[in-house]
Formats: sequence, C-alpha cells, structure tokens
Amino acid sequence: MKNRNSKSSGIFRVITANIGTIIFSAFFIYIILSIALFLAAAHTTSYQVTAGPLAKNQTYTGLVLREETVIAADAPGMVTYYASESTRVRKKGPVYSVHAGVQDMNEYVRHGSLRSSGPEIRSLLGGFDPQDFVEIYALKSRLEYALIASAADGSGLLINNMTNAAGDPVKQAPADGIVSYIIDGYEDFDVAELGRSTFTERRERTEEVRPGDSVTTGQSIYKLVTSESWRILIPLTAKQVVNLEARTRVRVKFLKDGMTQAADFSVISANDGSFYGQLHFSSGMLRYLGDRFLRIELVTNTETGLKVPLTSLTKRKFLEIPESYMTKRDDDNALGILKVLPDENGRDTLKFFKASVCGYANGIYYIDMENFALGDRIAEPKTDGQKMILSRTGSLDGVYSINKGYAIFRRVEILDKNEDYCIVKKGTRYGIAQFDFIVLDASGIRENEITAT
Repeated sequence: MKNRNSKSSGIFRVITANIGTIIFSAFFIYIILSIALFLAAAHTTSYQVTAGPLAKNQTYTGLVLREETVIAADAPGMVTYYASESTRVRKKGPVYSVHAGVQDMNEYVRHGSLRSSGPEIRSLLGGFDPQDFVEIYALKSRLEYALIASAADGSGLLINNMTNAAGDPVKQAPADGIVSYIIDGYEDFDVAELGRSTFTERRERTEEVRPGDSVTTGQSIYKLVTSESWRILIPLTAKQVVNLEARTRVRVKFLKDGMTQAADFSVISANDGSFYGQLHFSSGMLRYLGDRFLRIELVTNTETGLKVPLTSLTKRKFLEIPESYMTKRDDDNALGILKVLPDENGRDTLKFFKASVCGYANGIYYIDMENFALGDRIAEPKTDGQKMILSRTGSLDGVYSINKGYAIFRRVEILDKNEDYCIVKKGTRYGIAQFDFIVLDASGIRENEITAT
C-alpha cells in the first residue's frame, strides 16, 4: 500500500512539473514573438504641434545717420556750456562761451542742480548691465553738462544771450536744433562711402569736450542736430535682399530699450557691390542721439499660428456636400446625409448614413467617401427636399492626428511656410490644436491606420 501511494505521488509531481514548464515556455515564446513583431513593424514618428511664428526675426547692427552740423570754437580758452546734452535750443539761443583766463568751475557747481537728472540716474541704476559700463561715462558727461547749464540758467552767471557774468561773448546756435557734445567723426558721413569696411572698421570716438576743458581755435566743440528725420543703414546678404526688396515699410524693434517703430524701407547698393537696407524714420531720433551704431530687429515674421513640419502635410480628396444636405440623426445627434435608395418596388426611399466630415468652408462640407461615392443620389432633410447626384470632389491640405493611437485626417489652412516648416491657422474647424500629436512623415500613412510610436 505504501509503495503504491509513493508511486502515484511521483507521477503527480512529474505531471505538475510538466504543466508549469509548458505554461512558462508558452509565455516566453509569446514574449519573444511580440518583441520580434514590434521590431519588424513600421514605426511612426510623431511630432507635437507648437505655436508661434515661422522663424525668429533677424537682427542687424545699423549705422545711424542724422542731419548734424559740427560747430568749432572761434577762440582759445576754457569752455563753459549753457545747454545740457541732448537738449533743444532755438536759433540764436545760448550754447557756450570761451574764457581766455582760468575760471573756478566750483562756482558753477555750487549754483547748479541735478534735480532734473534724477529719473535718468534711477533708470540706469535699475537696469544696469556691467557689460555696458560705457553708459556710466556717458551719464557722467551728461550730468556735467546739466550741472553747468543749470547754474547758468538760474544763478545770474549768464547775463543775457550775448554776454556772461565774466564779460565773455556767448556763442549762439546758428539754427533750431538739438545740442550734443559727443563728436564721433561720422557727422559728415556720405552714403557714397558705404562699404563692407563701414561696419568692420568702426571709427573710434574722436572728441568730447567737457565743461571746463581748454579748447583751441578751430577745435570741434559741439554739434547741432537740425532735423527729427534720421536713417539707419544695415548690411544685407543676397538672401536677405531677395526677402526684403519688395517691402517699402517695415517695423523695427530697437534691442537697446525694446521700443518698436515703423520705418520706410529701401534697398541700396554700394560701389563695392554690397547691398544695404535703408530705414527712414520721422521721429524717435532723440532717444538714440548718443548712439552711432544700434542693434535692431526687423519685425518681418508677423504670421503666427501652429507650427507644422512640411513632411507632415498631405492632401486628400473628398466629396463636396452643400450644407443644406447635411442633417443630424435623432437618437445620437450624429451628422450625416440622407441617401436616396430604391425599395423592393423600385420607389425612392431615404436612408440616413453617417458622414465622416473632414472639413468645412464657405457652406461646403468635405466628407470621406467611406459610405458615399460619385453618382449617389442624396436628398435635403425636408419633407419635399430636393435631390442631387454627388458629382463634385475637392482636395484639402491636412495632417494625420494620432492622439487616439490611429491616424485621423485633420484639415489645415496654411498661412506661411519656409524650407522646413509651415504656419497653419489656429482654430480651424475639423483641424488641429496646440500640443496635438501628428505624424511627422505622412507619406506612408493611411487613414485609420494604427500607429506604433
């Protein structure tokens, strides 16, 4: 009895072991086959739709040209100014005087005031960049001019427009304009001189006479800007010329302060064969009076929307259905069409067929041909609705959305494009939205195909 039980128990253990081995083996084989099929399958690369402009606007370094006249001293001596940097003076208004002897500039400082310069100082300190240390020196100069001019205006040191308190003749402005004491050598720049070296070999600042400095006869002492009109010249590549030559007006962003302004635009050529963009402004000159070269951005890429790779685009043909022939099913509100079909007696009957709508524009629905074909008769959803034969097709630009794991055609309206991407309109009916996943390469995709990413 004992031996028989032992024998049965051994057989049971063998059978149990064999079943476990079989199950494990089957599961292992299934895993291997799944991996092999996955590796052999054609994988679909997806792209997540982003929003924005087609490309960044290009930036340039431009040469600033104004209507400037440099005034020279007509006698030697120590200079005193009566107009601050970047201030407007009238014709025959006091600008400076030259004293043959030695003057105590502390007398001017005691009478002067920097109260009006407070906002400028706070602005510089609030957004100061250590790399723009040159601005500190420019501010120092402006404060000196402001201090002396303030003293001259309010202390009686300037007797009248003809003579100062020391009896020195006061030199007057030859015309209405804006005074600047920064003379950089570009005041008489002629566009005929324009060439590649203009931007690669910039001239250093040549002169800046400060209050209390000694000057010689004929030395440049200040300049007068006589017009609000000014220009910026920017170097252009051949490709940029092609992209910009048709424009006559362009919006400019000044990278120094973020301000934007519209300008008249034209393309000019230099004697060495190089090309330049010429930007004409009728205002805003005073903001950049201390700058000869400015970093600017031409705001030309204004089209914004959804950014889509060109490889994602496809084109499909659809049936065109007038809006009046579309209807909704009562039980589930599904959109569809009433197809005219003969009954067993040959009489016309109407049967609802759900329509797969892929686009709508100008009163026309574009539907998939899954349940319909050219030559089908359809009817308007009215008791005495008129009938028509499907005879018109149209093509739509689109992409394949794979948000649900299979390819669904979605219509797009292309606004602009370059070599790699296009910008499509936001909010298109039956279209795509930001952050949707679409097929990166639509060339080998079929509608409703399950995608493996």
